[in-house]
Amino acid sequence: MPRSRTRRAVLAAALGALLLAGCAEPEPGLQVEVSGASRSGGTADASVPPGGDGSTVPRLPPICAPPKPGRTYDTAQLNATMTQLDLPDWRAADVGATAPLTDGRVLWVFGDTLRAAGSRPGLVANSLLVSSGTCFTQVGAGRDTALLGVPEDGEACWPTSVASRAVIGGDEAFVICSRVQRKPAGLLDFSYLGASLIRITVASGGQPVIRDVTSLTPDTHDETVVNWGAGQLIDGGWLYVYGSQQGRGATSKSVLVARVRLAQASRFMAWQFYDGRRWQEDAGWARPVLPANPGVSQAFSVHRDGNHFVLVSKRGGEFGDAIGVWTAPTPAGPWSLASQTPYPYDDGSGFVSYQPLAHPELPLRNGRLLVTMSRNPTSFENLLAQPRRGRPVFVEVPKP
Repeated sequence: MPRSRTRRAVLAAALGALLLAGCAEPEPGLQVEVSGASRSGGTADASVPPGGDGSTVPRLPPICAPPKPGRTYDTAQLNATMTQLDLPDWRAADVGATAPLTDGRVLWVFGDTLRAAGSRPGLVANSLLVSSGTCFTQVGAGRDTALLGVPEDGEACWPTSVASRAVIGGDEAFVICSRVQRKPAGLLDFSYLGASLIRITVASGGQPVIRDVTSLTPDTHDETVVNWGAGQLIDGGWLYVYGSQQGRGATSKSVLVARVRLAQASRFMAWQFYDGRRWQEDAGWARPVLPANPGVSQAFSVHRDGNHFVLVSKRGGEFGDAIGVWTAPTPAGPWSLASQTPYPYDDGSGFVSYQPLAHPELPLRNGRLLVTMSRNPTSFENLLAQPRRGRPVFVEVPKP
């Protein structure tokens, strides 16, 4: 949901439900394996394939059929499916960043998640789903904590982006989350601290396995610090990590970009930062590749489409009234606005719409680009009365 550095702009407890719709038969929850966490950094061997450490590869229940190669979608179908989604412990969430898996499935990563009625706690900081076509599987249902954790008490991990690559036997995914500290006043009271990277492997046909959690940046309460992980892109052996940065008292953000070799993704000291002309080793040299005026949302999506790169975000920040699509010849730019699609932040219905994210791995039949808009109620009562309306909505924008 729209978040300022120190306080959510819209009621967070109402966490607008995300994610697409599910199977005709709800799938049983999966137990997720957590193999380790490191506050200080130890990077696990990124070449280790899923299950390659000798462990038994956890398999998904054989309820979702394998996806059909070359399948296409339409927004009406996806929105209808999303409305019907019925999972055992997932009612609502925000963010909904996606990464394609080599077996044709899609990994979905969410922020604050409203759990099943009567669950304690009723809200956790994140969740994962895996989809095959329009069938969805919940990962880690029944847990009483967030799926993606950080080792420090009182801190939460809010995922902002995910990227994946093929490895032997499946895929490796990099999730970057905003590390925040909740305060005694409740869900609306928190401080942004920094960024953490979570490495996940997914065996072909199997379930996600969390391999390690690493803090990328140290804790800080500076409201103007770069929020690294606003977007991610893997291209040419590099992991490109985008950052968003806002000035004091502002809501829209500028875009910055860093890169790192995939094997060193968890080592922030190995990152390189773009200064507008060349790559530098010092993060302090990073300069915006898109300015804060009119600016973008706190998180956005970036993907490659043929010989150009595409960035999708709210133009004008979270509270803007248009979905912006930018293109560039390289991951670092220069970025040019390709289209604007009107989409109001607040249409007066009691729910707000924000943070568009593109999903090119779900191609539309009409050739346009699929985007989800997160939706969130303006009051917690609205969410309780109409929880399905808190889920994201699928929309189309011109494909550049």
